[in-house]
Amino acid sequence: GDKKLGALSVNAFENVDNWEIQKLIITNPDFVLNAEGTWQNWTRNPNTALKFNLQAESIGKSLKRFGQPDAVKGGKANISGQLRWPGSPHEFDTSGLSGNFKFEAEKGQIVKVQPGVGRLLGLLSLQSLPRRLSLDFRDLFSDGFAFDNISATAVANNGILRSNDFYMTGPAAEAKIQGETNLKTETQNLRVTVIPHVSDSLSLAALAGGPIVGAAAFVAQKLLKDPFNKIASTDYVITGTWDNPQEVESKKDAKEKQ
Repeated sequence: GDKKLGALSVNAFENVDNWEIQKLIITNPDFVLNAEGTWQNWTRNPNTALKFNLQAESIGKSLKRFGQPDAVKGGKANISGQLRWPGSPHEFDTSGLSGNFKFEAEKGQIVKVQPGVGRLLGLLSLQSLPRRLSLDFRDLFSDGFAFDNISATAVANNGILRSNDFYMTGPAAEAKIQGETNLKTETQNLRVTVIPHVSDSLSLAALAGGPIVGAAAFVAQKLLKDPFNKIASTDYVITGTWDNPQEVESKKDAKEKQ
């Protein structure tokens, strides 16, 4: 395509039916990609296996280079792992992707997107999740999700991507995502736990019923290590497609039995 990915440097040699890629480097002002691996059966039934590391100085600008503008503002990231897919190295195919990788990011914002545009990233902005909370947290996510840190490990198996430890933390909330998404059918089955930072994002006076009570509640909250945050913790199960995610379950994560 017409993607401007930057300068490419490759060191490889032919080995019977394979090309052994000793070094593959793509550099530009926004990210550096280092990879090594094998282009297997390149004349007959090619597939590619690479060990890689990608260091992004700007997630937003890097995604723009890959044809996804306006999805993330700022942010730094590091992605490393081993991936393989059917086809040649330049025919990167997510629908047949397998392997594993680790992802870490900091200091950015997954922006609010219109339905059908943001696709999978739209789920991560959390803009569609808080609508059933007993307290109205929609304002927290009206502009997307600003994050301080994101970390995850993931395993891909023939186009199905699974993670049990996707964590996001930000000024407005913490979120944990577990489950899988199908890169072929663009569907998902995800359990999302959202813990809004009530003390930082909402008026405790409004929450507790008045300014005097609110002040007392604020002190109590600090002494009790933010119990309101835990009370407000909510689980969601998200299915459906990337364009039209469906919330099939919503329940309080914290049982108010005590």
